[in-house]
Amino acid sequence: GFIQALSIVGILWSLVYLPGPVTVILLFTSTLMLLFFMWLKGEVEVNSWLFVTTAACLAGLTFVVDLWHTKTSNEFIGYALAMLGAGATASRLYIFGKLTKSKPPMVVGAETFLCAFLFLLFLPIYQAPILPHSMAGWGWAILCAGTLSLGSVAMFFGIAKVGPFYFSLYNKMEPVFAAIFSA
Repeated sequence: GFIQALSIVGILWSLVYLPGPVTVILLFTSTLMLLFFMWLKGEVEVNSWLFVTTAACLAGLTFVVDLWHTKTSNEFIGYALAMLGAGATASRLYIFGKLTKSKPPMVVGAETFLCAFLFLLFLPIYQAPILPHSMAGWGWAILCAGTLSLGSVAMFFGIAKVGPFYFSLYNKMEPVFAAIFSA
């Protein structure tokens, strides 16, 4: 639950300093982190082709986020927070993969998000949340909460079925679906 809360805080707080697309690109390095971690533990085999393409991907990310021409120190804070979120995301996916082997996915999800909720209760000490100002705003907030909950439940079942690394790969379809639904 703590790692889930850390992931949420890192991702959302990075958005204070960075544009959303940059944060999402950095967040997607979690799959690469998970790959390296599982490779070091001997749980997945990495051949030279996978290693070269992964290294190229990481190098490419530095150009996409324009790391070489950073303008302010605030951007570095945003990068650090996004990488904190990515590291926590890789960690929690790995842990979820281990936990769903011995517990039902619904139990793992419920325990994780209840614990994360308890940790996140401390956030209003830092800054009070801004609530919706209209009934339409409340409707959209409820719809977002419902779809996020449904997606989270599906995530735990997906991790239980295909494992954390392959789930993370499938999860990279998120920008494709976001672009389709945005259009």
